[in-house]
Order: sequence, then C-alpha cells, then structure tokens
Amino acid sequence: MIVAPCQGQVTNDYPIGTEDVLLVTILGKGDYKFTEEKTVSPNGRILLTIMQEEVEVANLSVKAVEEKIQQILAAEYLKDPKVIIEIKEYNSHKVLVIGDVKRPG
Repeated sequence: MIVAPCQGQVTNDYPIGTEDVLLVTILGKGDYKFTEEKTVSPNGRILLTIMQEEVEVANLSVKAVEEKIQQILAAEYLKDPKVIIEIKEYNSHKVLVIGDVKRPG
C-alpha cells in the first residue's frame, strides 16, 4: 500500500487543507514585497508574520484566501495591497494505491 500527496495540475478551485504548504507574497506601494512560506496548521489556519494574526484558510480556494488576506491587510496594515498565494505542496489530499506494482516509479 502506498500513500502519497497529490501531484500534478490542480485548479484554482482546489480546497486548501491542513498540511498544505503555501507561499504567500504580499505586494504594497512602491517596492514593498514580503514573502513567506507557511504550512496550514491542523486547525486550518496560517499565522502571517506581517500582521501577527492567524487566518482561517482551510477549505477555501486560492482566490478566496488571496481576497481574505488582502481585505485584512487593506483594513489594518497596507494601502492597496496585492496578495499572491501559491501552493508549494499539496499534502492534505492523499492518494491511496492498493495492489501490486509491476514497475515502481
């Protein structure tokens, strides 16, 4: 039996889950750019250093998370921020293969 994280093409509708690894990039006025890698916690949240606030991201799409963080930043921290979320690792949705494998790899 083999259990592995999902790999391959995933759409923007992919529901982010626990253990997924996100690359969060925040762009502000001028040359301001802040990037950090975050793993979604078991409670479905990420802690963003820039605002020292946990954000619920589990079961949301990439676009929904971008909009959510952008709204928080615009309300309290930055003027006209742009947020870009990339999923570096898809760890929340596992694939289970049962049976014999003729040629592994």
